[in-house]
Amino acid sequence: MNVHTYITGGNSGIGFETAKYLAKRGARVIIADINNAKTTVANIIHIRLFADKFNKSVDQLDILVNNAGCYTFKKFATEDGLDLIMQVNNLGPFLMTKLFMEKLLRHV
Repeated sequence: MNVHTYITGGNSGIGFETAKYLAKRGARVIIADINNAKTTVANIIHIRLFADKFNKSVDQLDILVNNAGCYTFKKFATEDGLDLIMQVNNLGPFLMTKLFMEKLLRHV
């Protein structure tokens, strides 16, 4: 299997099982995990810089799994002043898809 996959939220739940399944089938799996992967945390602090670095270092992206998500009963604002849930669950995946679109469209 010559498939390259990027998964957000790949440290647990459905994202972890998806990553495990794809890796078992031979896919190259890249996981964004802000809870456990110190290297990933450093890379995605500035998401645009990370996407630029990713696009320069990875030649192929066949599958993008936007699985990261959060929920909280309390309202939290991000540094941008946006609601945390809105940014993680909606804006983040939209931006990641947009930033990786060129790589994804190469195979269409």
